[in-house]
Amino acid sequence: MSRQLGNVSPEIAASVIAAVIELPASIELVSLRTLGWPMGELIRDGARLNLLSLEALAAARFLDAEICCAQANENEPLMEAARKHALSVRNIQI
Repeated sequence: MSRQLGNVSPEIAASVIAAVIELPASIELVSLRTLGWPMGELIRDGARLNLLSLEALAAARFLDAEICCAQANENEPLMEAARKHALSVRNIQI
């Protein structure tokens, strides 16, 4: 997402950031202090993902939740890791 934000006007980028900062109460955030060890275990077990994907995978496992990805940003390594850990992934068209 950060790559795409670099290609839009500052006003649009600010509105996207505001939407993320002002999340509805139904969206739960988990501290990296909580996810740090599970992320390390994923790496130990062979996950080779960027930091954001690794965080998403660890959070989904911790919360027993599905991972939602923008359909336009295919992330096959994350999808493969999610399948390996029996986590569901939903592609969302934005």
